[in-house]
Amino acid sequence: IGFPGWANYLPVTRAVPEPPSIRYPGGPAPGPFPYFGAPPYGAPLYGPDGTPLYPGVPPHPPPGPGPSDHGEAPPS
Repeated sequence: IGFPGWANYLPVTRAVPEPPSIRYPGGPAPGPFPYFGAPPYGAPLYGPDGTPLYPGVPPHPPPGPGPSDHGEAPPS
């Protein structure tokens, strides 16, 4: 599945500790494949105007209510 490598963490438990022996740790494990037509990982799902950039993405939700002052008066 991958390039052979090994890790020996036991030298740190010796009377005179030594650093662990790690031979070719390799890169991160590959993740699952996204569904066909999925956007790349981390890509924006919506354009600046709120339109979906990829098929299968739900429409952009409407903006929520604006900020309110909850009846508080501005400091004077």
